[in-house]
Amino acid sequence: RLAAFGIIEGFTELMVSDFFITSPLLQKYISAALYNISTVSECHLALVNKDGVQLLYKLAKEAEDEEVKMMCALAVCHLSCGHVNSAKIVGQGGTR
Repeated sequence: RLAAFGIIEGFTELMVSDFFITSPLLQKYISAALYNISTVSECHLALVNKDGVQLLYKLAKEAEDEEVKMMCALAVCHLSCGHVNSAKIVGQGGTR
């Protein structure tokens, strides 16, 4: 769980720069990692609070690979399971 929080921090820092968006391989790795983190309920709040939904939306929008888009969509689905997160997800563009 502690490693997941470090990964979340790193990915949210990446959101500031666009270098990873152009690499299909990195898109695949990042979407898979975020999907896996989204399956851990203890990480939901941290991922939502660190604008993880915006990162998932940006990644899905820029990706051409359908698998990346699916992983991002499934991650948002996992994150939206909690009532507390639902309002934050809508505010971060999770309904686009």
